[in-house]
Amino acid sequence: FRPAIVPEPPLRQRGAYPMERLISAGAYVATSLAMTSLTKYAASAWHFPGSSLLLLIECWATVLCLAMSKGKYQPFTGHILRHMPLVTITKAVNMYLSFLAMKRTSLPVYNVLKRLQPVYALLQDGLIRGSRPNMGETWGVLLISIGTVVTGLGDLDFDFGGYGLALMAAACQSLYLVLARNAQDQG
Repeated sequence: FRPAIVPEPPLRQRGAYPMERLISAGAYVATSLAMTSLTKYAASAWHFPGSSLLLLIECWATVLCLAMSKGKYQPFTGHILRHMPLVTITKAVNMYLSFLAMKRTSLPVYNVLKRLQPVYALLQDGLIRGSRPNMGETWGVLLISIGTVVTGLGDLDFDFGGYGLALMAAACQSLYLVLARNAQDQG
């Protein structure tokens, strides 16, 4: 079996314009910060009774946003359904561990620890998909890791359990992303 060679789409379709990339990156950062802040607030200030309900609300909000998008979102195809259980489990474990970690660490420390996710992603991507990072990716991940260690050394409220939960959440986050990409590769 040889995959068909698909011609490269024009620049406009690939999103190669710098302003689109900048807007996309800004929207991602803003959304990530908003979701993390709201989850942390619900967990600590409101003493939200069930993390599962909060996670369900977040998942349905994501589904609604994707359904309203103009993309080719088709959630009930056989290809997607075949890979969904494992990806869903790793995502759920990531969210649950994140919820627990946010209760035990400050929001800045939690965000820094979750930035170690690329370390796990490089390792898992190599094991699952056989991917190898280039030198730039390796250096970028190394710099992020050094920054994370420096931040951890300056944390006066160091909570070993909170750090462990956040690091396990980062590992699960990268695992579900790598598994989702692997499913897309097999598509």
